[in-house]
Amino acid sequence: MIQVMIYRYHARYLINIWNDNAQLIAGLAVARPYFDKHIKKKWFRKWMKYTKEEKRLRRVEDMRRKIREAEMIEAEKDVDDQETFFLTERELKLRNKRLKEKADRLEKERVEAMWEEQRHKAKSVVIRVRQTNEREAHKKNKKVQKKKVNDAFFQKVREKVMGAAEKEAVEYLTANKEGGQMFKKLWREVYDESMQELRTRIQQGQGRIAESAWEAMEQGEGAMSVASPIAYVNSITMESFLFSGMTKKRAKAIATANFVSQSQLSKLAAFDKKQKDDEEHFHMVDMAIKIQARYRTKLAWRKAIKYLNEIMIKVFDATSNTTYYYNMRDRIVIYEKPKLLGRRNDLGFLAQWQIQYDYEEFMDYIYYHRKRPWEKYTDRIPGLMTCTECNFYFARRRCQCDACKAQLDHSHIYTCFTCFDKLHPTVDSYGVKNLPVPNICYREVEKFKCSICEDKVGDVYCRQCNFGDVFCNNCYKLIHAREEFYGHESYPVC
Repeated sequence: MIQVMIYRYHARYLINIWNDNAQLIAGLAVARPYFDKHIKKKWFRKWMKYTKEEKRLRRVEDMRRKIREAEMIEAEKDVDDQETFFLTERELKLRNKRLKEKADRLEKERVEAMWEEQRHKAKSVVIRVRQTNEREAHKKNKKVQKKKVNDAFFQKVREKVMGAAEKEAVEYLTANKEGGQMFKKLWREVYDESMQELRTRIQQGQGRIAESAWEAMEQGEGAMSVASPIAYVNSITMESFLFSGMTKKRAKAIATANFVSQSQLSKLAAFDKKQKDDEEHFHMVDMAIKIQARYRTKLAWRKAIKYLNEIMIKVFDATSNTTYYYNMRDRIVIYEKPKLLGRRNDLGFLAQWQIQYDYEEFMDYIYYHRKRPWEKYTDRIPGLMTCTECNFYFARRRCQCDACKAQLDHSHIYTCFTCFDKLHPTVDSYGVKNLPVPNICYREVEKFKCSICEDKVGDVYCRQCNFGDVFCNNCYKLIHAREEFYGHESYPVC
């Protein structure tokens, strides 16, 4: 009974749901034409209005964002560098006052920096002068010390020479037969000399014979106080005796001393002469060494200058209006003159034709001749090749690398120094140094002449002929009329 009731309830509920759905579907079918005609159009208008408003709001937001960015950029600028359009008269006066103070401050700083540089130079000059004086004093002291050492050395040698001469003279008088006869003759002359002869010799200033130790003097000379007017005195041993006390033994001693002193003087004269000759010889050798060193230094310097002229050139940069030195081997740019050139020498310009900005007549970059400055051209000059990359500077390098030859139709053969360095960097992306790139450097831009006749200026160049040979028009037509040159293309030089 209960199950029958439940079934009847659910059946009635399901029938009601089915009836409601059927009526809803029927109502929608009836209402669809009204919805398509009125409701859809109404909501479409609302959607269009909404999208327009969204677009407007987005444009406003973009404008606000740009204004904020411009304000931030303007705020980052210096206050005195801002635009003066929105400034009042008072703000303009304050701004001009600040600008004047700023200019005065910068000028003061510039003058102070200039004077600081001058003071530094003057200080460096004083330091160099002091160092030069110290070097000169050191050289002088060194010469004095060297002279003292040499004098001490030669004094010792002289003493040895005098000792050896004395020993040799004594041996000659005692051990040699001829010396014995000479010794006998000498002491006889001293022993047999009369007082009158001795007085005459003393008056002539010959009381001492050849710097001998024994000296004859008259009465009252020196410390002598004797009755006899003539006496002999030994300056070394201070031994003395009167002329009347002359004996054979004393005569032999005087003769020996006289002969030894004469021998020593002759040896010393020979030694001094040899010393003087040696000093002159060593002085000449020293001067010859210095002259040879200077000459070799000059030759080496000339060779270095010649090599420097081969690998470096002086270039004028039109964009910065300055000159720089370019190392063609290492591809390095320096703006200071190499110290090896010195103060008087310098590298010549790369070519007679240069590029410079003309501020007076054309107000543009022009090509002009350094020796004929009245020749000015705004367009490229016939016969002078410009860089195939920048099409501005003159071509200076002709690439011969395999990578460019592989890309025959797209590679740049004739380039300037800057473009060549950009296309062929010295270091790769990993920091590894690349191998040198084979190329031909043209020191003069006027050297692009025909490779066949070598007389006329080149008009065209061919990529397929030795990767960039230059030809005049006649030679190009004659050479490329052959069958093997079919397919070659010509490119104008300028």
